[in-house]
Amino acid sequence: MTSLIFLIACQQEPASWTPAEPWSEVEVQAPELVLSDLADPRGIAVVGDTLVIAEYGGGRVLTVDDGVVEELATELANPYMLDANEDYIVVSERGGGRVLALRGDTQTIVAEGLTTPGRIVLEGSEAWWLDEGTSSLWHADLEAETSEILRDGLDSPLGLDVADRLVYLAERGDLNRVITVDSETLAEEVVRAVAETPMDVVVGNLQAYFSARSFRWPYGGFIYGESGSGLCESPPGLQWLTVNDAHVYWSSNQSISRVALDKDTYELVVLQTAVGDLALGEDALFWTDRQRGQVLTVTTGP
Repeated sequence: MTSLIFLIACQQEPASWTPAEPWSEVEVQAPELVLSDLADPRGIAVVGDTLVIAEYGGGRVLTVDDGVVEELATELANPYMLDANEDYIVVSERGGGRVLALRGDTQTIVAEGLTTPGRIVLEGSEAWWLDEGTSSLWHADLEAETSEILRDGLDSPLGLDVADRLVYLAERGDLNRVITVDSETLAEEVVRAVAETPMDVVVGNLQAYFSARSFRWPYGGFIYGESGSGLCESPPGLQWLTVNDAHVYWSSNQSISRVALDKDTYELVVLQTAVGDLALGEDALFWTDRQRGQVLTVTTGP
């Protein structure tokens, strides 16, 4: 019955946060508005109490801290994805074919001449990102101001995460697998191959989780753990993932879902939202809504 509800509802044009029939059969949270009037917001990161947002259509990188909005960078060419910590913000600039680093009032070009820079991950003073157009994995040492290709010839990579300099990649071409690449030795290892198309990968709780779109179940898919069978099924159009110590959260067409790490059935968190990216804070989930031009949040409870 749940699958039928999804298939019917996802064909309807989103109108408001009060779900129309048949969404009335599904209980979800009402999100809280953090920021509005943005032009196609995409990447989002959480650093303490501060949100960092890439405004793709407006060419800006913004922060929001206790309701105060600050422009960190302007006139960029389609800032797409980003990551941040206490020292750095790194941004993949899709239209300009560059990766930028922001530190205080300083903006540095980390790499340029890229084709389609995509997902980017920051760990300490090092950054890793994918150039989707050339199917390559890049690495940069921000303090040394050096960058290099770690691995080329990947199979249509999209998802990316890093844990202790071990890079996790989701390859969605013919191979349909998640692999790791060691940043030191460049040794490569297959984490898991599946029959579906891997979309994103995230590392938490000492293992990797990834989303995969299914050919057997049109437009639906599965959330997988690093070992064992799939954690659960997913609504249509699953994409980006994030994880805390209790749940895996992910975006789909017009919805956000989650699954408890010790369960095999997902629950809907939010409906009628077109997610550009999502990130977890200490006790809240934040995401960008591309269609509405908003940043939204809900609490993360049991």
